Amino acid sequence: MEKDQKIIYVVVRSQRLLFLKKLIRQIDPDAFVVVHNVKDVSGGTFFATAAEDHIAQHVESNEIEQEATTDKHNGH
Repeated sequence: MEKDQKIIYVVVRSQRLLFLKKLIRQIDPDAFVVVHNVKDVSGGTFFATAAEDHIAQHVESNEIEQEATTDKHNGH
């Protein structure tokens, strides 16, 4: 039986990859993760520090982890 899956596509600097993978494992230990080396990214605006601060705040308060657990139990 097929079910809809949520996909998050993220571009991060290689220095932040381990942090991101750890965060993903905390949220969903069974998550499927693919890593590609990218030579060029264009378009949009990227504020790494602001995004990292936002994620760190949520991780510290466990909000993201709680949402992931709730989604798993609700079939999302």
